[in-house]
Amino acid sequence: MTSKSLPDMLMDDHQYVLLNSRQYDRRPDLNLQEREALTQAMALCTGDNETRLPQQLNSALARLLQPCKDILACLGASQKYCSVPLQTILQEMYARSTSYCCQCQRKTARRDADLLPGDLR
Repeated sequence: MTSKSLPDMLMDDHQYVLLNSRQYDRRPDLNLQEREALTQAMALCTGDNETRLPQQLNSALARLLQPCKDILACLGASQKYCSVPLQTILQEMYARSTSYCCQCQRKTARRDADLLPGDLR
């Protein structure tokens, strides 16, 4: 097996990986409930590692947060708080009005397109 980075191992679609990214709802668009919850969460995302999101926001953001929570669980990291890295991901989703999975897919598609010879694009 070739050496892979941790993010590639965590979110790959092969059997030997920790998480299968196809199990998640990867729709790029945010629904109204998710947009409203992200707006409310921005007031709580202050850069404090001990930030807790209220249960109502956790429920509304479940589709967006589940991949991150699963990765944290695989790493044995605490999910008790909304840590600074999770806050950053929420802030990016809020700023871009799109899911994080969609952002990753777009970057991968651009990177893959850059690797193709010009006549194959």
